[in-house]
Amino acid sequence: MNDTTARRRLALAATALAAVLVTAGCGPATGPEQSTSPTPSPTENACGDARPVEALQTAIDKAAAPEEGWSVESSDITEFNACSSLSWVVLKTESGSDSAPEQVAFFHFGVYDSTAYDEYFAFPTSVERIDDATVTVTWTYPEAIDRNGEKRTESMSTYTWSDVTFSIDREGELPPYADGDEWNNNGPAPSN
Repeated sequence: MNDTTARRRLALAATALAAVLVTAGCGPATGPEQSTSPTPSPTENACGDARPVEALQTAIDKAAAPEEGWSVESSDITEFNACSSLSWVVLKTESGSDSAPEQVAFFHFGVYDSTAYDEYFAFPTSVERIDDATVTVTWTYPEAIDRNGEKRTESMSTYTWSDVTFSIDREGELPPYADGDEWNNNGPAPSN
């Protein structure tokens, strides 16, 4: 084999190896006939891998649950977004009643972070996006003086992902029992 043939074979082998490495995601293309698109950042790679149902299962496994457990079918995954700084799923039980337990589980770029509060809440919870890194959580519950559940009041907190602390910061009010008040199925217990 002469030098020219050996060089051609070596060049073909190098081109084939580069194509395999690019296809496997191990590096950027370098040859003139190959793509020169930028390699995705780690965040872009990570966010493409998380799926809502898998995220829900992670939240179910990690969040404190009521005796009946969280329901995959009843929980809400519509706002999960693996490419968002802060997204969420709402964990629910099978009963689906107005006073059934609910919990909000937060995710940062598809990775489970925490819940809105350590305890689940046995009345409707709503979540609204403010921007990519900020959401508000509103808890609705009976007023202390109205045990029949018809009159409702709310507590609201704002949750923001912080790139400084690499955690979620909370500002605002929590439901009454979160501050140590006694709570029962009909609402907060009256204070003495």
